[in-house]
Amino acid sequence: MLLLEYNVSFIAQSFYFLFSFIFITNLIFMFFNLLPIYPLDGYNAIASQLKYTNSFVVFMQKYGTIILIVTVIILNRLNILSFLVNNVDLIQKFWRLILGR
Repeated sequence: MLLLEYNVSFIAQSFYFLFSFIFITNLIFMFFNLLPIYPLDGYNAIASQLKYTNSFVVFMQKYGTIILIVTVIILNRLNILSFLVNNVDLIQKFWRLILGR
């Protein structure tokens, strides 16, 4: 019986870490997608409020992809994304707050 309880606890803990990883990854994608750079949704939210001939809109349509590539390279070189993904302690505290543990 003890072996069965250990396996259930291990499976539950594995799912907990898996869902924590998925949660933090989706948060990273959400905030990254809100950047006001041309192909991302943050740009579309801003551009929908501006005129088509606005200088920001024209500039981002022209150079947005290059800016996006440079931004991804800089974030990768600074290891910001890997820091957020590897920092599971914040997610554990968040889940404990929600679950009331």
